[in-house]
Amino acid sequence: MNIPKRQLWYEKIFITAFVIFILKNMLDSTSLIHMPGWVGILLILLPLLLTGYKLVMQSYSKAGFALVVLCIGICSYSIIRNKNYTLLYSCLSICALQHVDIRNVLKASIWTKAVVLIIHVVSYIILNYLRPEMIVYVYRNGARRHFFFLSHANLFTAYLVWMSLEFIYLNYDKLKLPHYIAIWLLNFAFYHFTDTNTGIILMIGVILLIYVVKQDWRITNKILSVVSRYIFLVFSVIFPLIAVIYTRLNGTLLTLWQNLNGLLSGRLLYGALGYDVYGFTLFGRIAHFPTKVLWKGYWLDGIVFDNSFFGFFIANGVIYLFLLSFAFYFLDRRTSQVEKVLIIAFVVYGIMEAYVSNIFICFPLVFIGKYIYMIKKPENIRISQEGESGYATGIQYSHSSL
Repeated sequence: MNIPKRQLWYEKIFITAFVIFILKNMLDSTSLIHMPGWVGILLILLPLLLTGYKLVMQSYSKAGFALVVLCIGICSYSIIRNKNYTLLYSCLSICALQHVDIRNVLKASIWTKAVVLIIHVVSYIILNYLRPEMIVYVYRNGARRHFFFLSHANLFTAYLVWMSLEFIYLNYDKLKLPHYIAIWLLNFAFYHFTDTNTGIILMIGVILLIYVVKQDWRITNKILSVVSRYIFLVFSVIFPLIAVIYTRLNGTLLTLWQNLNGLLSGRLLYGALGYDVYGFTLFGRIAHFPTKVLWKGYWLDGIVFDNSFFGFFIANGVIYLFLLSFAFYFLDRRTSQVEKVLIIAFVVYGIMEAYVSNIFICFPLVFIGKYIYMIKKPENIRISQEGESGYATGIQYSHSSL
């Protein structure tokens, strides 16, 4: 594919901004070094300027321009209400992906995260030997959990798991069983220290699903397509409904609700409490809770919406449930098999973690930017993951001016 030099230049601009956003995310979480305030401001302003420049230099149809302005406008308005700037950074990055090879973006993402994680793990090992008093742990049910100076064990695992999935995506056609075993063993080794169930369960699920998909059974492909198209929409209805009905349940239904809450490590109670206190929000709000709350006979502390669907419903805004449900429905005709698998993984991960709105951690959001600027795919041609380019391969696409 002959790529114009100007297009390659804009791609480098975008990748630079994306990498800086990743670094800002990781440095905000680290306790290994202290980042001066001016550095933090620089790490926000620089990628915003670069991303803004990329957006200005893109070409748009009238409808495409209106759509981009609408999405950015919604995100800008919501962050005024809820102060969740990550939503805006993710939105800007999605809109700025026109004519960008996402394979190059993800390669840069992997290297950036790998270097930062290696530095933290090596430093942790050294300091654990030389200065053990500097090591801090988090605990769950009395079990010690290591987070390697990255704020929380769940966050460290999020970076490791999604970096692993980026690697799988980039090398999907080349990977054999030994590679998948090695990837799983790496994640399992760190699971021994972080004790983060979500990450290891997700890795097992993705590897098993990829194995089934690679058998290329027609029925499997059809089911995969239906699930990837509707799964976000289905959970966008189910989990808000679960939060709404809790205070109205009794008897067997209440017991079933409580059993599901236990299976999800108590996350449902936070959603039910949040709805009971605040209700839902269309465009977002700041939800404040005391350090410790007695509610419906339960003592709840450190209240956060680890379930992303509760987070959108109660704090970030229901509008994002609509937008993402539509986006994943729209993507289905364009995405490859491995992309469908990763969209499913993305949505399932959102049941247990709040990081899915952060494109710099959970990368399947880049698929929206990859395909939203492409013309309709012929119905009788399936996109292949093969090829060197992160543009849709296996079929010659022309890019629309959306």
